[in-house]
Amino acid sequence: MQALHQDILPPSGVEFAATLKLTPSTVGPKHSSEASTFTAPEDNLPKRALYNIVVARSNVLRVFEVREEPAPISSAADDERERRSNVRRGTEAVEGEVEMDEQGEGFVNMGSVKSTGPKGPPTVFRLYFIREHRLHGTVTGLESIRIMTSLEDRLDRLLVSFKDAKIALLEWSDSVHDLITVSIHTYERAPQLLSLDSSLFRAELRTDPSSRCAALMLPQDALAILPFYQSQAELDVLEQDQSRARDVPYSPSFILDFATDVDERIRNIVDFAFLPGFNNPTIAVLFQTQQTWTGRLREYKDTMRLFIFTLDLSTRSYPVITTVEGLPYDCLSLLPCSPALGGVVILTSNAIIHVDQASRRVALLANGWLPRISDMPGLALQPGEQARDLQLEGSRLAFVDDRTLFVILRDGTIYPVEFFVDGKIVSHMTMAGALAQTTVPTVVKHVIGEHLFIGSTVGASVLLKAARVEEEIVNGMDVDDAGASPAVVDSADQMDLDDDDDIYGSSKPTPQPNANGVNGVTSTVKKRTVIHLSLCDALPAWGPISDLTFSLARNGDRPVPELVAATGSGSQGGFTLFQRDLPFRTKRKLHAIGGARGLWSLPVRQAVRVNGVSYDLPANPFHSENDSVIMSTDANPSPGLSRLSVRSPRGDLSITMRIPGTTVGAAPFFHGTAILHVLTNAIRVLEPDGNERQIIKDMDGNNFRAKIKHCSICDPFVLIIREDETIGLFIGEPERGKIRRKDMSPMGEKTSRYIAGSFFTDTCGLFQTHNNPADSGEAAGQGATSTLQAVMNAGQKTQWLILCRPQGVMEVFLRSGQLAIYEAISSEIPNEPIPASRASVLKVRFAKVLSRAFDIQHAEEQEKSVLAEHKRISRQLIPFVTSPTPDTTFSGVFLTGDWPSWILATDKAGIKVHPSGHAVVHAFTACSLWDSKADFLLYSEEGPSLLEWMPDIQVGTDLPSRSVPRTRPYTNVVFDSSTGLIVAASSLQAQFTSFDEDGNQTWEPDTPNVSYPTTECSTLELFTPDSWTTLDGFEFANNEFVNAVEVVSLETQSTESGSKNFIAVGTTINRGEDLAVKGATYIFEIVEVVPDPASGIKRWFKLRLRCRDDAKGPVTALCGVDGYLVSSMGQKVFVRALDADERLVGMAFLDVGVYVTSLRALKNLLLIGDAVKSIWFVAFQEDPYKLTILAKDSHHACVGSADFFFADRQLSLVTCDEEGIVRVYEYDPHDPESKNGQHLLRRTEFHRQVEYRTSTTVARRSKGEDMAIPQAKLILGSPDGSLSALVPVDESTFKRLHLLQGQLTRNVQHTAGLNPKAFRIVRNDHVSKPLSRGILDGNLLASFEDLPITRQVEITRQIGTERSVVLRDWIGLGGAW
Repeated sequence: MQALHQDILPPSGVEFAATLKLTPSTVGPKHSSEASTFTAPEDNLPKRALYNIVVARSNVLRVFEVREEPAPISSAADDERERRSNVRRGTEAVEGEVEMDEQGEGFVNMGSVKSTGPKGPPTVFRLYFIREHRLHGTVTGLESIRIMTSLEDRLDRLLVSFKDAKIALLEWSDSVHDLITVSIHTYERAPQLLSLDSSLFRAELRTDPSSRCAALMLPQDALAILPFYQSQAELDVLEQDQSRARDVPYSPSFILDFATDVDERIRNIVDFAFLPGFNNPTIAVLFQTQQTWTGRLREYKDTMRLFIFTLDLSTRSYPVITTVEGLPYDCLSLLPCSPALGGVVILTSNAIIHVDQASRRVALLANGWLPRISDMPGLALQPGEQARDLQLEGSRLAFVDDRTLFVILRDGTIYPVEFFVDGKIVSHMTMAGALAQTTVPTVVKHVIGEHLFIGSTVGASVLLKAARVEEEIVNGMDVDDAGASPAVVDSADQMDLDDDDDIYGSSKPTPQPNANGVNGVTSTVKKRTVIHLSLCDALPAWGPISDLTFSLARNGDRPVPELVAATGSGSQGGFTLFQRDLPFRTKRKLHAIGGARGLWSLPVRQAVRVNGVSYDLPANPFHSENDSVIMSTDANPSPGLSRLSVRSPRGDLSITMRIPGTTVGAAPFFHGTAILHVLTNAIRVLEPDGNERQIIKDMDGNNFRAKIKHCSICDPFVLIIREDETIGLFIGEPERGKIRRKDMSPMGEKTSRYIAGSFFTDTCGLFQTHNNPADSGEAAGQGATSTLQAVMNAGQKTQWLILCRPQGVMEVFLRSGQLAIYEAISSEIPNEPIPASRASVLKVRFAKVLSRAFDIQHAEEQEKSVLAEHKRISRQLIPFVTSPTPDTTFSGVFLTGDWPSWILATDKAGIKVHPSGHAVVHAFTACSLWDSKADFLLYSEEGPSLLEWMPDIQVGTDLPSRSVPRTRPYTNVVFDSSTGLIVAASSLQAQFTSFDEDGNQTWEPDTPNVSYPTTECSTLELFTPDSWTTLDGFEFANNEFVNAVEVVSLETQSTESGSKNFIAVGTTINRGEDLAVKGATYIFEIVEVVPDPASGIKRWFKLRLRCRDDAKGPVTALCGVDGYLVSSMGQKVFVRALDADERLVGMAFLDVGVYVTSLRALKNLLLIGDAVKSIWFVAFQEDPYKLTILAKDSHHACVGSADFFFADRQLSLVTCDEEGIVRVYEYDPHDPESKNGQHLLRRTEFHRQVEYRTSTTVARRSKGEDMAIPQAKLILGSPDGSLSALVPVDESTFKRLHLLQGQLTRNVQHTAGLNPKAFRIVRNDHVSKPLSRGILDGNLLASFEDLPITRQVEITRQIGTERSVVLRDWIGLGGAW
């Protein structure tokens, strides 16, 4: 049985990050004619690109750009501008008058008013998405590096390391506007990796601060060193060795074995880092020669060591310059200090230790545990530190300046630490109180300057600004006061984060220095420098997926399936809701206006006429007007009918005018005082009330031209394209209020053919021309670029006409079924001379950013009947602007037709294409006729209707999503179909203590800075999915946590059907290190109770505990089979029945492997997954009650999840282990290899880079096929936040796509030079050939859509098929569910 593995959602969050100047826009102009800043038209202030942030999670690499731009206008400032626009000129308040009125003193000091005014326009820092790549490898490190060519272009390069011991060197190419691969360095054949246990190894990457070399961690305490050339002298030496290539930026790499090459004591490395400020690359390595743990501290204590040695790359010698022994055994990581401070900072579980080159150690205690576990000297607590009790596990460190360190705990709390130096020696360190609350940190990067980037794998990642500010010292405060905080939260820049409102705690007021003197003499005040911390921007993320289930949500009155995922961790925990289509709700039906061939909602206002001359009414530039009329058109009755509608006083629509003929386009004209109306054979100018002002019939002499099929209207221009692919251009004359035909003869009006065209208004100054120096003033030729520039330039806005010829290179959606989206980027002046036929060239290039294929059904060209015209589907790209909330505005494009889609772009995620959920959409327009900027009017299979998006929807993800923050994580979530409610188990932390036989505590804290240990505990909560209100809950014991929650149908006498849904819960009871764990099984029932009238909810439910069954071991998995409950207890599986709704009675049991991790049921079949002994295939029979082993895997494997997978009367078993290896098994007793059916046959192995811990099965039915038994489609949720699907594929489709996969592997340039085939292959010592055939790589096949159409045709011809057939196969397998 074959399948396709495809990604639905990419990994979420940030695990690795690098800050660098990667793109040319971040380094400024190289020539005077270029500019790295661009101007925003609304305020004429420049936007400036500062640097890039490259982030990675699992196999996804994303590039962002940090820009400094003018601060947005707040709603208060917007209201103030509107108020001032209504004030009569000459009556505005003079400077200081407002302050005088507020203070009530009758006078004001004008000098002080001026001095406190803003010094410049406020700016903010924002993250902008640039590029994203799905790599064929798992990223384990990102670093910035500079090579020889960096001296010329001033750009950094990017180093990426991968899990299989590879390093890729990438750089930015301006010609393709993307990352390109410079080189790939692989060490997978090194001796250290031949016998590799990958679960115990992580290939960490580090680079020298001076970019002299990079180091990759290898197993068995070794480093792979990759040197880089940094000077011409190194290249001169290279010229003497002719055997080496001159054009590479690096010298040959080598492997450094610590025990052999440096010191034999270096074993069990914990961390290593390059130190700055040395002539040669210098490495500090933290290791533990003799390993120990908490239970052996009496024998081995203080086992950590720190060695600092230099790398002499020319002589390959590695002298050790510093050795430090006797460090605490729980050291976690290293952080190098700046050259001004020197040394390294070591993070331990209980303290922060600074070590300098002279082996001096200074410790800052975080709690009272370190003196109890270490004999390191100098651990005395200061008087103000007696009550400090912080846990540093999971913390991250970052220097914000030479002597200020930020400690970010695992809950996101930021503590500033200040270093005090006596000469060149660190004398002591002080920690101030908690400064702020931010996201849960995974990686922290300090950018050169004032910014701090905190990446998180469990929630949003944030960009902070840590600016140094001088403030006045309050009288009585010492400059070196240990209690004074070296940093404060800046309250001037308050910003809400969408999915984390409490990103910061309370802000401290910052005292302002007194700048005014007395009698002109400036007073002398003491000042100190503090760091102001403020939030700049954030990257949203939902974090790991712990569990998922489908629920039934309601979008207005429409029930739709919704995927509920338990996401996040700690305070970032909660739920994330995903829907396949962009969710909307219908506000009203508008059948009267029709509109099957087009809808246009137009803002038109009445002009003022004085002595026959029209004058525009003044409009508020800060508020766009609402629409006032709707134009609709239908093809029937022939030759078509158009209607003009307005809003009546009752709120519904009234048709004011009916116009014979089919409308091609309509738009406001002459600054919104008229309507430009294009019919199939005429162009009309209408008054706001619909009366005709002017009509121009589209005729050639006395003969009608071909019908107009498309138009583009951009005041004051009108472009028409006829069915014979000729064009016409009209220009409006505002003085006359009429339009005239533009002479198109220079462009070959009668001979040139154009298949598409559109106007574009450039508001950011991107489109600029370069005149041809050789042009003698003659008329421009008929080249393609001569048609781009229009003749109007109105202030900051420029209007351009973009046309596409039939032989043009742009891929056109309507003919090929391929949707291509291009980004316009500024370009340099071409080096080659401009042809004399061109007067100018446009300094703009187009880079493809998205390509999507659609299965287009073409109608018969010969069919011209009225019925065929009525059934004709119009596919158009309609731009729109919408404001779901007052502070949010989206610009996008809607694609009409039989694949209706929303095309949206966000700053943080690029372009996304979301299906609309309709079978077909004939017409679409944004509509604000009912005073809402969030309404849309469209004509679908249900007729014309007004709709809006559902609130709080995030469109920047691959699936439309909505976040439900709950400030705690959830481990399990299920949906009860009988009541429509959701039951979830949350995970909390509780203090733990153990008791002796007499009930006395065996240990309790004796000081304030020593606390109880913590253990996991759980609660069960009942939600309604409509409002996510908690209806009821159940708290387990403080040492009991939930392993499994399932909805099972059990036999009962309380219902007529004899069965009912119950909530089964399996738990683990932790009893400490000395006692074995126990468990319990709970059976809950959801019952309806009388609701509280004050709640406003009509129906209320509660959880009723029916029974509890204690177990001798943990209950790790549950499922239901034939009305019975199947549960696991350690290595045993039990089948129980619910007796009298109050107790569980055992029916059958089976001894299986070591630790059961998964239970799945299909009819009377059971699939049991074990942590050691792979899977067991078992059948349950009732007469007599018995569990029969059908087959099991003959090889050992750690199975985390197991599922049934079936299609077309074939059944397979799918498993996944902790390494992310998916295995497909078959049960075939007739195969000799199965030993008469005793062994399961392993057919396929596929490496999916990360394990999935939760899965659900959905029914899959192909379009047009009536299947009695649908296929099974598996939806897989992973700890990295990704969502994937396993889809069955028929034999013929699999053969075609498998051949295509081989062509793409060999003939397409893959990012970072990785091999897709090698990435998916699984090493198996039991077979002679890898079992790689059976599962298709959807990540690789998705790259076929991005290829140009000519390349697609060429590749499919090589495998003996057609492009359309392959795309139809691929589209048929797509879709989230």
